[in-house]
Amino acid sequence: MHHSAIVVSDLARSISFYEKFFDAEVELSFEAGGPDVAALHGLDESLFTMAMLSVGGGRIELFEYKEPTDRQDAIPRACDMGGTHIAFQIDEVAAKYDELRANGVEFTRPPLTVGDEHEGYVLAFCRDPDGHRIELIQIL
Repeated sequence: MHHSAIVVSDLARSISFYEKFFDAEVELSFEAGGPDVAALHGLDESLFTMAMLSVGGGRIELFEYKEPTDRQDAIPRACDMGGTHIAFQIDEVAAKYDELRANGVEFTRPPLTVGDEHEGYVLAFCRDPDGHRIELIQIL
């Protein structure tokens, strides 16, 4: 797999969030658009700025669209169709949970341990600045 992509409302704010909390690094960023790019994405028009972030051996592609302007901004629930979250493997979920909460990030609940210390996980879910769900996972 090469990357996952999400649309954000403020590219600079999202880049800052992923850099600060998940040590993401911007690989590239550019503006694109026009009829060919719009057709590629199945749109009538398209103008966006994108950034490719490398993080934890993977990549997240962030798009901030300027056109079209009639976008929906509904935040999907965990059970709705489509992508539900991105997951970051963390050494200590409890410590990352405390760091994020201290910076105003809200969680659905405190970390949950599933299984035991020999075969289990510690899980927690929060949201990025645009409401995209983020899973923190620690493999025990």
